[in-house]
Amino acid sequence: MADELKGRAIGGEGKTAEVDGGNLGGYVKPANQKEYRRDRRYARNQNGKRKVVVIVRQRGGNSVPAVFGSESQAATFICARIAKGTVVHADEAASWDRLHERSEMKRINHQEAYYLDGAGTNQPAAS
Repeated sequence: MADELKGRAIGGEGKTAEVDGGNLGGYVKPANQKEYRRDRRYARNQNGKRKVVVIVRQRGGNSVPAVFGSESQAATFICARIAKGTVVHADEAASWDRLHERSEMKRINHQEAYYLDGAGTNQPAAS
């Protein structure tokens, strides 16, 4: 699959793409007794196996997935895969701030809405 996707670019003038990432793996089972449990949000209490799957998807077109240690590590990869002139939709994560340098961006804060005023990575269902 990696060979098939190698060098694939998406988007272009008048095209729209979405960027998002999801955390997978690295689950640490909590201790049975409360007094032995650790706050798993701290790096020292994690196992280091958690990865982020980042998808760059052209609306009505192809997708390009990749796996990284964090969303912020994906910015260079994304810039190389999105053609100039593409309008890029992303959530409010600071990881995507670098994409503003190369593309027109539409950002959405998922605490307020998943799709609002034409911006979002979750397209509304057809009415």
